[in-house]
Amino acid sequence: MGSTATSPPYPGRLERLRRVLSLRGLAGLILTRPEYGLYLTGVRGGPILVGESRVVRLDGIETEWSNVVSDAAPHRWHAAVGTAGLVGRPVGAELRYLTVEIERAMDACGSLTDVEEDLDRARLAKDADELAVIRARVRTLENAFLFVMRTARAGMSGLDVALAATAAISREAERMILFRGNLGAGRDCVDPDSRPTSRPLASGEAFFLDLYPDFGGYAADLTRCLTIGAPPRAVVDLHRTLEDALAAGLGTVRAGVRAADVDAAVRGVLRDARLLEYFPHHTGHGLGLFAREGPALVPGDETVLVPNAVLAIEPGVYVPGQGSFRLEVNVVVTEHGCVVLGQLPPRLLACES
Repeated sequence: MGSTATSPPYPGRLERLRRVLSLRGLAGLILTRPEYGLYLTGVRGGPILVGESRVVRLDGIETEWSNVVSDAAPHRWHAAVGTAGLVGRPVGAELRYLTVEIERAMDACGSLTDVEEDLDRARLAKDADELAVIRARVRTLENAFLFVMRTARAGMSGLDVALAATAAISREAERMILFRGNLGAGRDCVDPDSRPTSRPLASGEAFFLDLYPDFGGYAADLTRCLTIGAPPRAVVDLHRTLEDALAAGLGTVRAGVRAADVDAAVRGVLRDARLLEYFPHHTGHGLGLFAREGPALVPGDETVLVPNAVLAIEPGVYVPGQGSFRLEVNVVVTEHGCVVLGQLPPRLLACES
């Protein structure tokens, strides 16, 4: 079982998770999402049991960390619970991600407590390795937007645009990455969760494209509004208000500020522009191991931002008769402000043809 290494590859990350145990009075964690394997050991997979002194990997993947038992098949999970020192003891889990099979296998433990929000808070500050991966993801998505700007033209459908973006992302990742995102086009489109359709895009038409593909661990989440050729004046003016709202949010972000304060700054600009009623969703969310994690940038979220937290900030308006518009950037929180990740300006993008 395991190998001869004596220290975990990411000790700081393990310590953050074990801090959840002490704060919640738990003896261990069961982590079922495969991204946690990447987070703790550098190898995606799982489930993983985190005890007070032992970590037990249940997927049979060999690692070079002696505290990981790497040959515990599902039929031996009860023994693995004993190895992790969790028999009859309280364990934390992300309850909505537990399968019936895993929940039954964990009956050797004591009670199960939902700790999804606790885990989000534990991962809020990112380390240097995590930030490097997220920056690379942002670059990949920006390159996809640049490809769409070069290739989108009148007569192409929203599906064509989504496929072009997906192809660009997959080529850069050197593997197939499935489309996850939104595309809203047309003056009658007022749905923030719009999906690409087969309807052809017209010259001068504006649309928003939101990309948040599943890379299998660590994410970026970017949105831009684009036009087929030169944009109409009304679109330019409306988008400028979104840019102002985004700037207000970015100007509020810094360590020590509440998530709700960032939301309030964005909503204030939209309120002054008489567009707040057309803004039906959050101002943003945390970003990191997953495409959406805490905090939520919404009224009432008291989460205090910390240095090296990563946020996606995404004001949007969905106006009947004008269409759907959203603008999103990813930032790293610092002591005195934030750093916007990537090079693509948060402006209205005109496709070349």
